[in-house]
This record gives sequence, C-alpha cells and structure tokens, in this order.
Amino acid sequence: LLPRRGTLAHHRAGRSDAAGSRAPERHQARAVHSRHQTAPRAMGFIASATRHPAVAPGDFGKSPLKRRAEAIEKAKEDAKVVEAMMAKYDTNKSGKLEQEQLAVMLKDLNNGAEPTQDEVNWVFHKADTCTGKRNYGVDPGEVGYAIRIWKGYLDNKEYLEGMFDKYDTEKAGFLSKEQLKVLLTDLCDPDTAPPDEKEVNHILYEADRKDGELDGNIKKTELMYAISLWYTMVKHRKPAKKPSTSVCAIM
Repeated sequence: LLPRRGTLAHHRAGRSDAAGSRAPERHQARAVHSRHQTAPRAMGFIASATRHPAVAPGDFGKSPLKRRAEAIEKAKEDAKVVEAMMAKYDTNKSGKLEQEQLAVMLKDLNNGAEPTQDEVNWVFHKADTCTGKRNYGVDPGEVGYAIRIWKGYLDNKEYLEGMFDKYDTEKAGFLSKEQLKVLLTDLCDPDTAPPDEKEVNHILYEADRKDGELDGNIKKTELMYAISLWYTMVKHRKPAKKPSTSVCAIM
C-alpha cells in the first residue's frame, strides 16, 4: 500500500525518491568537480613560475607526491646554483650583485660576449624589482630570475635584432612610436585589425618602463616584451560589434 498523502511516511518516501533521482546528478557533478580539482594547470606555467607552482608538460602522468618531491629537489639544485653564483660574482660580499658584478655574470653566461649597457640595465632593473621590493641590487632570491630572463632574451636575440634593424630605419638605436606601430601592424594576420592609437600608447608605455627608464622609445631589450604584449592584446580583444542588419518596413 502507498502511504497516504500528508503523512510522515509519505514525506519520507518523497524525499527518498527525490534523493534517488538526484543521485546520478550528484555523482556526475562530484566527478566533474574532482576532475577540475586535480587537472594540472599547465597553461601559463612559464609566466607564473615566480608566483605559483605549476605542472610542467612532462609531469602530467606523475602523482602529486612525486611532482612535489621532484620540485623540492629542483629547488635545492637551484639554491646551490644561486649560492655558487653569489660566491663567484659578489666579490665585495655585500649580499647582492651590483650592476658591474651582474654584467660579469651575464658575460659568462653568454660565452664571454660582452653585454651592452642597455642589456645590463634591463636585466638589473627586472631582477631588482621582480619581488616587488627594490634595493638597487640583485639579491640571492632574484639571481635565478635574472638568469632565466637573460637566457630567454639570448634565445630570441637573433630574431629581435633582425626585427629591430628592419624598423629602425634611421639607425637611431631605438624605435619611435610610429616605427613601433608599423612593426606591430606588420605582425598582424590578414583578419586582424592593426593596433589603434590607444593600443600603441599602452604597449609603448609598458615596454618602455621595463628597464626603469621612460624615454618614449623602444630599445632592443624592450622589443621582446612589446611584441609579446601585442600578441596577448590581440588574443583578448573583444570582437567588433557587427552593424545592425534590421530593416524597417514602411507600410
């Protein structure tokens, strides 16, 4: 017999049936949530490496405990490298690398090739401010960052020099705002609109201040960031509004 409507047994039966009907939905939602919780966050791991631990592409099949153990070992190895670098280049034992000492380190990391003053200034400022605190020196905690950005710059230097020389038509050693706009426009795909005045001004300002100086131009060391920022801005552009195609009929 079915329980009479309005009785406690009826309400209990109703809750039981509802819970049973919702059980698959709960299990499915829990499974989806679990996948989101455990999915490795590989996207953007290079850009956020100094702030958040991330999963490298080769670590997808590893357990969290193994990844953590390997991360700890790598941190220990990095600490040894930093300790060795400080012992070698901090010649006055000040606890930080000054510009001249940093220049020697950059030279050694580039197979003995002397860095330009612009390159030294750029790495020095970027490393000195990477933790949000500036003390006009590269601390032990900033040495690893200085090494990474210098190696990244060297990996792209041939391309950057080619682009820079092409658009520095007056051979002034920097790109003006107009030359930067032409360069960014030439990087656009056929379906991509060229940068407008606001976008050019934003890229110019953000890239120009990366070496701690605002001179209104783009140096060779600032070009890599300018190009990277432009590609990022294009990727996150809002689609243009399509003109209305509605037609008013006059009766």
